[in-house]
Amino acid sequence: MMKKIGAVLLALVLCLSVAVLPVSAGFDDGYTLADGKRIAYKVELDKASYNAGETVTVKVFLKGDSGVEFHTGSMLFGVNSAVFDTTVNAANTVKATASANDTFSSFYNEITGLNWAWQAAAIKTRIATANTAEENELYNEYLKVVLSRNLSGSHPNAGLNTNGLPADEVNADAEPFIQFQLKLRDDIADGTPVNVAITSGAIKCNPAQTAFKAFLDGSTKYVSPAVDTYDVSAAVASATVGEVAPAGPVLTKANSQVKMTATSATTVADAFQFRVISSISAADWDAYFANTGKAGATANAITSVGFVAYKGTAGFNLDTAKAAVAGTAADGYQVATTDYIQHADGADAKFGCRIDITSAETRSDVTYVAFAQYLDASGAAQVVFYDASYEALLATNYTGIVASYLAAFPFAG
Repeated sequence: MMKKIGAVLLALVLCLSVAVLPVSAGFDDGYTLADGKRIAYKVELDKASYNAGETVTVKVFLKGDSGVEFHTGSMLFGVNSAVFDTTVNAANTVKATASANDTFSSFYNEITGLNWAWQAAAIKTRIATANTAEENELYNEYLKVVLSRNLSGSHPNAGLNTNGLPADEVNADAEPFIQFQLKLRDDIADGTPVNVAITSGAIKCNPAQTAFKAFLDGSTKYVSPAVDTYDVSAAVASATVGEVAPAGPVLTKANSQVKMTATSATTVADAFQFRVISSISAADWDAYFANTGKAGATANAITSVGFVAYKGTAGFNLDTAKAAVAGTAADGYQVATTDYIQHADGADAKFGCRIDITSAETRSDVTYVAFAQYLDASGAAQVVFYDASYEALLATNYTGIVASYLAAFPFAG
């Protein structure tokens, strides 16, 4: 059902820009590669917290630009031996847990038959030399998997030496490119962080430990893409040992969609729309918001939802943004709300805000954080925000956003 929560603004028009919301698993539907990047990785864990000795599922997602066809490659994952014992997680043990999506399986050899190995001291030294200091504090062991082609695979290009696995097909498969499992040590104290990542050193070390050979831009000869065309900024996943009881409801990112008007095969109108969607779990809804939409509700009810957006990425202050929601105006910050929440019994609740960008002049990068104002069980006014602010590089990445949109929704004439 649709729950109306107040006589507040429904159609939202902001003269600044919009916020890009990634989906909860994998890359955002509206994700575009940053300028200059051609291949990007994302790493996720299956849970936010674990018990000591529990099994962690590591999910790996891959993106490439439309000019990339993937050939052979490798991926290297950093862990801390104080959290994951490499003897318990022997390479053969880990690879037996591995799986891959249909796109991967059509082109590469069976993932449980690939070469998986913990790296020797010489390789670890090279990686550590290329890592940041912060990465070296978190990771001291590295697991590598080598991706080899199945020349008899079901993909039309599997047996060709002039083509690879098109990035557009990889991008279209929403399932993890690969995933595998690691067992936590039994003696970890509650509060211990759990981290798995493709570190910057895995890309930058010589030889690179995370890399692809690729056919680029229609070439029938594969090459090694330049180091600076890889993006591992999202290839970092974290969790905690021990259940962490939330202090209240949690508001999370859910999805986003851009809507443009194609004016030719390569252009769009300056004005476009962006819809951002936030989510509240079914459990939190039942625990904190069950009276939302009920006439005369004085407790456990949402009173307003929306987000606050800041024009730009430099100078954003989360405390100032939160104050703006409370009614303290600040230059560059604008609060937008909506009066509809979609919720069905037993399902997560979601709300979306449509934002109109009216011209090229009003387009800019944006920093934002979403919120929900509510009455708690005692009837006191409360507010919950995302746990962090997010940036939408709509001006910086505008060309790529347009290209992605036209690829998905070609000009009809």
